[in-house]
Amino acid sequence: MSEYESTQLVKNECFVYKIPPSQGRGHRASNWDVNTPIWTGRLKVTAKGDKLFVKLESKEGELFAACHIDTFPGPALEQVVDSSRYFALRIEDGSGRHAFIGMGFQDRGDAFDFNAAVMDHFRFLRNQKESEEAAAAFKADTGPKADFSLKEGETIRIAIAKKPGASNSSSRPDEGGAAQSINMFGAGGALLPPPPSGRRQPAAGGAADGGSGSGGDLFGGGFPAPPAGGQQQQQQQQQQQQQQANNDPWGAFASAPASGNNDASGGGGWVTF
Repeated sequence: MSEYESTQLVKNECFVYKIPPSQGRGHRASNWDVNTPIWTGRLKVTAKGDKLFVKLESKEGELFAACHIDTFPGPALEQVVDSSRYFALRIEDGSGRHAFIGMGFQDRGDAFDFNAAVMDHFRFLRNQKESEEAAAAFKADTGPKADFSLKEGETIRIAIAKKPGASNSSSRPDEGGAAQSINMFGAGGALLPPPPSGRRQPAAGGAADGGSGSGGDLFGGGFPAPPAGGQQQQQQQQQQQQQQANNDPWGAFASAPASGNNDASGGGGWVTF
């Protein structure tokens, strides 16, 4: 596909000056005779592919001079150091010979438009190059990917490292210790009561020795002897008796020793204080 030439900017009036050689620090418009231009005409900026041209034409369209700009700022186009309206152009005649001329605008807005048109062209080329490089890098990354999925019949084995100093014996509780800790609790998970204290003793004159009253101790006297059987059954009976004693409001008086005198009313079984 052949490249076509596009027009970037057109200014109907510009001025051309004869300029002295540069002194190495850039061109200065103060060294030019800006009041007597050697040519006046139209300026046109065109682009063809990545090439940019500045053409100076007469109002009839006759070409006066052309400048090929490959970089900006560069040797083909330089802005003077003491003004924003004047530029130095390197023109060529097509046979390899070139010369430097001065070019300027009467209005600063025209000079700004010319400067912006040249900068936009090279900015476009730079962005286009970056986009092509990014597209090439993306295309290289979209190649065939490695397949790390598990195939049929494949398995994964994971080995978990043990902590330093850990052993199999410490990871499981001792069965014997667990049994001992369970035996410390009774039915329902409650702690077993302590053995009965000696505060509840059978009355001295109770039914055991044939003392006063037929009933002896009204509240049952001391605890009965534990029945023969397993240790667990005995502990359960002691627990039930302890709970009954705690719920009995007269339990503290039942253990008091009975005297030989009975109540005046003759009722037996009551303890005298």
